[in-house]
Amino acid sequence: MTTDHTPPELESDALKANLLETAVDSVTIDEALLPLLEIVNNYRGISTTLETLLYEVSHPFRNWKMILPRLR
Repeated sequence: MTTDHTPPELESDALKANLLETAVDSVTIDEALLPLLEIVNNYRGISTTLETLLYEVSHPFRNWKMILPRLR
């Protein structure tokens, strides 16, 4: 599964510079993780939260401050 995310308009120059350094065209969620999405497919809130988590886990520049609290 490949997910494309369009970033919102930003006003911070530092944040813009950081995002340019860590930006990727797309993130592919590992196929081994896709059954997790299938299991919660009928639960929109859980599905959206899980997809966001798997996107972050699969990103080459992981945001651990975002990932770790969501794993609890």
